[in-house]
Amino acid sequence: MPVRPPRLALRKELARSIRSGHPWVYRDALRSPAEPLADGTVVEVTSRDGRATLGWGYWDARSTIAVRLLGAGTSPPGAGARTVVSERLGKALARRLSRLDPAHTNTFRWVHGEADKLPGIHLDLYDDAAAVRFDGDGARAFYRELEAMIRAAQTPKPVTRVVDREHRAAGTVAVVRENDVVFEVDLGAGGKGGLFLD
Repeated sequence: MPVRPPRLALRKELARSIRSGHPWVYRDALRSPAEPLADGTVVEVTSRDGRATLGWGYWDARSTIAVRLLGAGTSPPGAGARTVVSERLGKALARRLSRLDPAHTNTFRWVHGEADKLPGIHLDLYDDAAAVRFDGDGARAFYRELEAMIRAAQTPKPVTRVVDREHRAAGTVAVVRENDVVFEVDLGAGGKGGLFLD
């Protein structure tokens, strides 16, 4: 039987906001957890009285945004969080590819964080390379299997490199096209991951 994630009760009346889809819960809006939680721990956020589960997300031990929410109601059991992330990556990619012609554009913002229901990450595709930015230690820990999911996705070309924008090395160069305009970008040193794609 799956273990239920830690439950964190609200201190402020934010149930309506969470039910409406707000993706963040700030630290000062929550009661402190009973025990210290590791970054990336899947948690459930409950009403102030602790009776109703409002949503689930992942914990960040230091950020003012303590929980980035991934869904309403109770958290998915077992490997459910990984499945949710993988499915949302695929949907975000399909949305982008439906609006561009890969023969003329091979670089684009794949994931817009909260807008794609993948809070805490931004992911850009540069031909066969992907560059990812994590918003804090909680995101980095929660999405620890992200590289494998990126490589498994049905991108126009197989992804051969995944660059972490916080730990990038200079000299990671890609030649890309955006509406037939060719750019040479250094994924290791360029601002915004290499090229302004958002």
